[in-house]
Amino acid sequence: MLSPVRFLFLGSLALVLAIIVDLGVSHVKLDTIGLQPCAYRVIEERRVFLLTFNQPYLIVDPRNAADRLKRHVLRFQAELQNPPPSESQFLDRFRSHLFTNVDRLLPTVEVFSLRVLSLIATLPLIAICCVVMGFDGWVRREVRKAGAGIESARIYHVAKRSIKPLCLWVSLIYLAIPVTLDVRWAYGMLTVAIPILLGVTVSRFKKYV
Repeated sequence: MLSPVRFLFLGSLALVLAIIVDLGVSHVKLDTIGLQPCAYRVIEERRVFLLTFNQPYLIVDPRNAADRLKRHVLRFQAELQNPPPSESQFLDRFRSHLFTNVDRLLPTVEVFSLRVLSLIATLPLIAICCVVMGFDGWVRREVRKAGAGIESARIYHVAKRSIKPLCLWVSLIYLAIPVTLDVRWAYGMLTVAIPILLGVTVSRFKKYV
């Protein structure tokens, strides 16, 4: 279980990684192979986001939060483009340079926020699948216990230790990849792999407990 401090640290690390990837793509000019910075993908990301969460089987609908995020971003961009004048010319140049860089990073932050909302919205579906596979693993454990089956500590530890790295790596890749990707690829992997690993972990738990 991740503590709030570690969760915040990993979220900040993912955002920094997304910014670095976006800056690298924009400077290296990798659009010839389909990689584009967030400034060119933000409209497509919004469209894919709204299309993905217009599904009846999803428990959480994050589209209202995405609309509020869009309004805040647009208002912040308007404030950056029309800064109030000051008496210092140096301060004006510094503020103009700062606002230009912040305005350049806003699409990256918006795309990152949309993807974070996507992952949060899919957590209930993943949790339901984990509950189902957890019960299935417990039944298989009881069957193995009743039949005096041999327990496998190696399988138990490998499955248990694979859950957290799988969650972290899939989430980091999805949050930082410079390609417009449907979130169903990410939570499809998580919804299949994590419950299966959890079921194996529970089924291989100690036989005599």
